[in-house]
Amino acid sequence: MSQNNVHHRKRVVRRQYNLTDDKQHIQDESLTIFDKQQQQEQQEQQHRASFFRKKPGGLICTICEGPAHGYNFDAVTCESCKAFFRRNALKFDEKVKCRINDGNCII
Repeated sequence: MSQNNVHHRKRVVRRQYNLTDDKQHIQDESLTIFDKQQQQEQQEQQHRASFFRKKPGGLICTICEGPAHGYNFDAVTCESCKAFFRRNALKFDEKVKCRINDGNCII
């Protein structure tokens, strides 16, 4: 029976040690969970950012040579030229006349 008491005492000491160890383990685990949550949030933000359309940089309007934003009417144009051609797209050819080069416009 004395062996059981010794064995039992070792278990008590071990349990006390495990409680202290468990607290550290819980803290480590909670930090790990916190790190995983931060990592998941960063991945979600990167994933959402990939859906946003990025503006193409360095485009020049073929009409006025200003900063362009994309293709409109089969040409790279700025917002002003896009609006001009949209307003005048349905006019007859006789009404629209180039003011440069005696009406011989290259556009």
